[in-house]
Order: sequence, then C-alpha cells, then structure tokens
Amino acid sequence: MPPWSTWWDEDAMRELVPDEGLRAALTREMPSLPLSHLEQSIPSPAGWERVPCAYLLLSEATGTPQPKRASEDGASKR
Repeated sequence: MPPWSTWWDEDAMRELVPDEGLRAALTREMPSLPLSHLEQSIPSPAGWERVPCAYLLLSEATGTPQPKRASEDGASKR
C-alpha cells in the first residue's frame, strides 16, 4: 500500500503541510504498508456488544454526510 500522501494530489498535501521542507521530510519518512495490514481482523473483547458505545468525530469530513447529534434524532444523552 503506498504512503497516504500519494492518495491525493500535491495540492492537497500542500494545503495540509504548507512548508515545503517539512512536507518533503514528512513524505520521505512515510512508510509503505503491506495490504495485509488493512485486512487484519481484530477480535472484539468479550461482552463488547453489551457496552454502550459512541463515535466521536474530531474533524469535519469533507464530502461526506455529517452524523446527526443525539439531540437531533431523539436519542437520549448519557
């Protein structure tokens, strides 16, 4: 699997890391990973399905629908 910096065009990397020297150093140090890295199955701990869970979105995802807030869809807050 190629380094993630190659998944987008150079303009995207320039926006993420404006400093050319830092961007070049970052790109040189990015590892390439075998595809098997993404195909691994990680077992869930026993009882996981009975534990209340949530997903915390820490940044705005571009081009994807935004999740509803608990108060918007009637879900109770914990």
